[in-house]
Amino acid sequence: MPGLDGIDVSNLLAKHPATASIPIVFVSAVFSPIHRQDSASNPMHHYLGKPIDEEMLHDLLKRIGV
Repeated sequence: MPGLDGIDVSNLLAKHPATASIPIVFVSAVFSPIHRQDSASNPMHHYLGKPIDEEMLHDLLKRIGV
């Protein structure tokens, strides 16, 4: 996504009533303390590192009601 990252896109989605309540799961090979901090401050943001652990993904989706 030239010029945007996933957090930028999620912030754009959060500004629109039709998409503001959609939980977002970020999947990335790069997982840093910044991601943990964002996840803690925004209950709609969830992070999984690659490679994806299927059980963790399943548990996360269940927890957020997907």
